[in-house]
Amino acid sequence: MAIVEKYSIEVSKDAPKTKSFGCGIIKKFKKTVENKRIFKPKIPFSSKTALQVLYENGSLSHLKEYSPIDLYSAGYRLYRSFYLAGLDQLYCKDLAKPIVDNSFTRHVDISKLDAEDEFRKASKSVSRHFFPVVYRIVIEDLPIVANDERTQIGKYKVYQQKVDLCRGLAELYDYYVKAR
Repeated sequence: MAIVEKYSIEVSKDAPKTKSFGCGIIKKFKKTVENKRIFKPKIPFSSKTALQVLYENGSLSHLKEYSPIDLYSAGYRLYRSFYLAGLDQLYCKDLAKPIVDNSFTRHVDISKLDAEDEFRKASKSVSRHFFPVVYRIVIEDLPIVANDERTQIGKYKVYQQKVDLCRGLAELYDYYVKAR
């Protein structure tokens, strides 16, 4: 059992008709509701990545040689190395901060260098034709779109991008299998 509070505004007949609510009396009343879901949670943004959405929709199954989970794991591993390398962060020097030790070099963690090296080698393993689609979906987390999705040409462009993504992720998967 849940209690729901609702508010109502009663407008008096002698009050002038305006768009503001200043001419009415606000009354509060309670209503009991049993075994019903009252509020649906509204999620302002999707917590799933574009690659996860494509995997769940079955869009990564265009190649019969590779399973969709293999292609998804290759894309996830590329993003993981991108994130661990710290390439998603911008390094700006704070000029207002006083320099104490007179050194201009930033200290770099060795694990970040290894992750950056892995990302660079993996991105070079994907051919130049497929890499823009892979980068857009896996790294930038943007969905596949076409300007005119309603027409036959737009639907073909979306399909072609999905196929290019699968081929690029297949090349990436081959690289990660050979790297073991």
